[in-house]
Amino acid sequence: MDSRCKGLTPKEKIANSFASELLMPTYLVKKIIKDSPLTLDTVGLIKDTFDTSFMASLRKTISTNYHMDFFACYDSKGKRKYFSKNSDLHYDFSPPQQAPDGSCVFDLIFNKTKDQSAKVLDGSVWCRNDSASHIVVHEHAFHYHGGDYITIVWWEDEEPIWKANEAEN
Repeated sequence: MDSRCKGLTPKEKIANSFASELLMPTYLVKKIIKDSPLTLDTVGLIKDTFDTSFMASLRKTISTNYHMDFFACYDSKGKRKYFSKNSDLHYDFSPPQQAPDGSCVFDLIFNKTKDQSAKVLDGSVWCRNDSASHIVVHEHAFHYHGGDYITIVWWEDEEPIWKANEAEN
């Protein structure tokens, strides 16, 4: 769940969810993103189709749970500010408090690399244990505004995530 929702009252959360569903019905969003990878182009298609903001479109795309994914916003010191994730994404695969070394967002912040297209990384970069080594993870990081950096991460192979969920239950 997006950590910025923590301060909202239950009524405000319900109102936000209702407004999101009115502006971007989940069933229509899922039809649009069907069989598409999670990329900025996919989020842009949602944005253009529903004439909504980039951030609202990104949050809605993540909340459909179509991809095994998350997005996270990190500040200029690499500290996570907020994030939103697939509700089935196991804790071990959630974005850590500090941008992980080896990630695209880490390179943007600390190595001053330029915004890049999506990259394929070893899954261990975004996993808190070694269960995702040699598993493909896609990451696209970019400067959002001011001192904020956004990273979008999704797993092509969801097996380690499902195994982690099963092991927990």
